[in-house]
Amino acid sequence: AGIIMGTGNGGDNIGVAPNASLVDCRVGDVITLGSATMTNFMEALEWVKDNAIRHNISVLSISMGTSHSTDGNDASSRLANEVVDSGVTVVVAIGNDDNGHNANIVSSPGSADKVITVGAIHDRNTVERNDDTIAGYSQRGPRPSDGDNDDMDELKPDLTAPGSDIASCMHNTL
Repeated sequence: AGIIMGTGNGGDNIGVAPNASLVDCRVGDVITLGSATMTNFMEALEWVKDNAIRHNISVLSISMGTSHSTDGNDASSRLANEVVDSGVTVVVAIGNDDNGHNANIVSSPGSADKVITVGAIHDRNTVERNDDTIAGYSQRGPRPSDGDNDDMDELKPDLTAPGSDIASCMHNTL
């Protein structure tokens, strides 16, 4: 949220949409330090689908997923597609894997056809684009085929963005 909505407190580190509003749907369990069940996650997707107009939700950002690759036909991918069909743009982080092990995983709901799946690049702290690389921890596809004869929808992520050494918000120490 800080990367998107940070105001920078008048400084240089302003988010990309400092005037945006936030509707937070917690799916993790505080007791288990953030572990989320698929049931919690699916309930949150249903809630967004059912309440998007009421709460003026236009974008849903998801930074979690399953631990295995799917073809986009699993329950959470299908529900994420339904959220898109309801008028909400769904953006999903493709996932991070320690040191690139099993990097060729496109987990759900990032494997859904209609969501925008985002991978991380490392820009080497330069403005030059020719030295950018997919970050070693960023998962990447292709995902398994969903059998629809459209090979292009297996190519994930849909786009990449800087994901290393990103400054976000910090609490006020005063």
